[in-house]
Amino acid sequence: ALGIDTRIVSMPCIKNHLDNPKSNIFNNDRIIGITFGSKNLFYPITNKVIGMDTFGVSAKKEDILNHFGYNVEELSKKILEMIGEKHE
Repeated sequence: ALGIDTRIVSMPCIKNHLDNPKSNIFNNDRIIGITFGSKNLFYPITNKVIGMDTFGVSAKKEDILNHFGYNVEELSKKILEMIGEKHE
């Protein structure tokens, strides 16, 4: 909706892509990793990572997602900051 060229890649196993020399999904300098787990898994690919490094939060799913900023508004804001784009 913001006119930014975007490609979403689901990677249940990052290692499979890192170990495959034919994998071309990492040929862009504007890669952002988004995970519900540890951000460390994405650092071989990019230093732009949205993730959680905490443990033991308990609440309703919607409350946890909002607490950590996993909603359209917060993710959009973080991503735009990471890529240096400004949109209102």
